Amino acid sequence: MQKEIDRLQARAEILVVKNTELREQGKNTQAVGILEHEARLKLNLQKPGEEVVIVRDSTTENKPETDGVREKSQNEPFVSSGSHPQKWWHYFFR
Repeated sequence: MQKEIDRLQARAEILVVKNTELREQGKNTQAVGILEHEARLKLNLQKPGEEVVIVRDSTTENKPETDGVREKSQNEPFVSSGSHPQKWWHYFFR
């Protein structure tokens, strides 16, 4: 019985070490994803073969840039209900 207990404890220790290694690997992978996201936003990073599409609002083409801040027009009501994606859809396309 003691041999079985010792074997299971040794296996548990191995699993704890593997778990720690996997957590570290997950953190590294996550950090790479965050870095890639930031590079795409701030440095206009593109992967080979990717095409970038810029969608411009036709009503604001002749207006000066406002650093990404879009002003609400008089005929555009504020949407306070609906899901988050619906609010974004309304913000960009209505």
